[in-house]
Amino acid sequence: MNSRFLLSTFALAALSGAPLLSTELGTAYCFGTNCPCGNDDPTGGCINTSGVGAQLTALGSTSVSAGDLAFRASRLPTSSLSLLVISPNQRNIPFDDGRLCVGPGMARMRSHLNSVQTGVVTFDDIYTTYAAYGLVLNAGETWNAQVWYRDSSHQGVCGQRANLTNAYTVTLTP
Repeated sequence: MNSRFLLSTFALAALSGAPLLSTELGTAYCFGTNCPCGNDDPTGGCINTSGVGAQLTALGSTSVSAGDLAFRASRLPTSSLSLLVISPNQRNIPFDDGRLCVGPGMARMRSHLNSVQTGVVTFDDIYTTYAAYGLVLNAGETWNAQVWYRDSSHQGVCGQRANLTNAYTVTLTP
């Protein structure tokens, strides 16, 4: 399956509001259920001030040699600062206005991105960026990703001023 088809599949699912479940890239999980203040959204993370939960998807491929794995967070509040965190582990605990589903043992991408007016951020160059911080991602490893973001325009839905997307797990290939 080529990346253009996968991108089209993600776009159609995002537009329809359907939960993103599984693709050749990995599996989305930890959707907005049992959220801190009843701000549930089963199609993304817990609801933020945009009125929906933010969605995390994977783009590119899982091939380490291709080096094109990227993560895109959409349905974010406008002009929110975001950062990508990854971990080989999963959990599911309340955190800010959402649920933290990666870790322990998290590594964060040190670059913060702004969702500007589109409410979308894309974290690319995953392999080279994390390698610059001393974390080498290898074929055969499974990694979990999630985006934490500021939701301070209205103090957040639950008053914590930050939230998280759903999480996404990928197993890297050669």
